Amino acid sequence: MLAHSVPNSLVIPAAAVLTSPDGSNYVMVAGSDNKAHQKTVKTGIRQGDQVQMLEGLAEGDRVITSGAYGLPDNTKIRIEAAPEPDKMESDKSQRPSAGKEAEKDAK
Repeated sequence: MLAHSVPNSLVIPAAAVLTSPDGSNYVMVAGSDNKAHQKTVKTGIRQGDQVQMLEGLAEGDRVITSGAYGLPDNTKIRIEAAPEPDKMESDKSQRPSAGKEAEKDAK
């Protein structure tokens, strides 16, 4: 087995990397104009659900990691923050399990 470490690499979720019909890779980034922009990228090492970016992205670029497939270039978008993990857990505890009704307050 060969291990290789690349310090100071730019890494993004592999799910954010899309493949165009011609076989090239691209990502969608959220521009300061509140529009999605397609950027061609060159990828490097893949490890699990992360992939190294060799070309096409810069540190600070806001990569769209969910819902980018089929999103046309220059589409107006609205960015929403992902829920905090502990907030998600408390929300789950207040929702009924799948297939169960919510309990009614006893009066």
